[in-house]
Amino acid sequence: MRIKSYFKIRFIGSLVIVFVTIGIALLSGCHQKFSSGKVQSETALSESEQLQDDVIGKWKRTDGDYTIAIIAFNDSTIEAAYFNLQPINVSDTKWKQKDGYLYFLITLHDVNYQGSYYSLGYYPEEQRLFGFYHLGSTGQRFEVVFEKFQ
Repeated sequence: MRIKSYFKIRFIGSLVIVFVTIGIALLSGCHQKFSSGKVQSETALSESEQLQDDVIGKWKRTDGDYTIAIIAFNDSTIEAAYFNLQPINVSDTKWKQKDGYLYFLITLHDVNYQGSYYSLGYYPEEQRLFGFYHLGSTGQRFEVVFEKFQ
């Protein structure tokens, strides 16, 4: 009877050790997954900040004297100015990041600019803004490119 009880205790002890070992292994794996997720989000955040830093400045359209100044980024808007030799009122802006690119919508509201807007994307490998200018008065759309000059 003592032998049977001895083996039973030993068997239960072995099971406890096995389950504790499995539990530790599982918890270590979970911790590693959460840790790597945190590192990835920090990396993505720094990538977004880097893109924003690259975009802040003055951009000149390659086909004329049209300039966009990107001054600062907020949650979902940017602080921007637009010039066609003279300042043109910027009434609304939006931005988002997707797949490593920044996208902008810059709406103008001034004499001869009602309903006009730019939809642009920043492509870091080109270091240019590409997109379209939508002319509100006629509904025409023009393909545009901006290069940074300051």
